[in-house]
Parts: sequence; C-alpha cells; structure tokens
Amino acid sequence: IKVHKSTVKGTSYVFLHESAASCRSFTIKLDYNVDSLYENIKTILHEFRHIMQHTFFKCDVEVDFDNYTQYYNSPTERDARRCEKIAPAVLKAYRGILKSKEIFGKYELGTHL
Repeated sequence: IKVHKSTVKGTSYVFLHESAASCRSFTIKLDYNVDSLYENIKTILHEFRHIMQHTFFKCDVEVDFDNYTQYYNSPTERDARRCEKIAPAVLKAYRGILKSKEIFGKYELGTHL
C-alpha cells in the first residue's frame, strides 16, 4: 500500500493496481488540502478499511452512486467510517513511537523502533 497526496482538492480515495502476476497493490490518495495528522490518520484508516473489505471480506465495494446520500449510506462507507473511530488510539501509539525514538537517541540506547 502506497500513500500519496491527491491532486484532486477535497478528495481522498484508494485504488487497486492489478498486475499480470496477480499481485495486488493499492494506492491511497489523501486530500492535499489537509495538514492535520489526525485527519490524515483517520483517512488512511478509512481507506485501509476499504482495502480490507475488498481483499479479506470479499465485499463488493461500490464506486458508482446516483447521489451523495446513496454513497454516504452505503454499507461499505458506513463500515469504513466506523473504522475511523480508532484514530485517536493510532495517533497516541504513533506519538509514543516517536517519543521512544527520541529517548533511545538521547540516552544512546542503540537501535530504536
């Protein structure tokens, strides 16, 4: 999974690359207008859930809707929004890893996480 900034303002999404060797790779594109680490983590979790829906749960992840209400209320979108609820814990863990890296460096404790 690769994560990049999107060139489309106000839009984040994920897409699948199918190769001839049946190897799957995904690219998550993040709204380039969002600078908040929390919001970016939330979006990555949301899009990662779509990858899980497609790959592990074998769900049909719809991409063609008649209107925003259909999109917003679709089962896959509701599920992906629920996955966003772990963002505060992920952010806390990420900051903890950064802090441990700092402490390892400060006290010369060797290889850090």
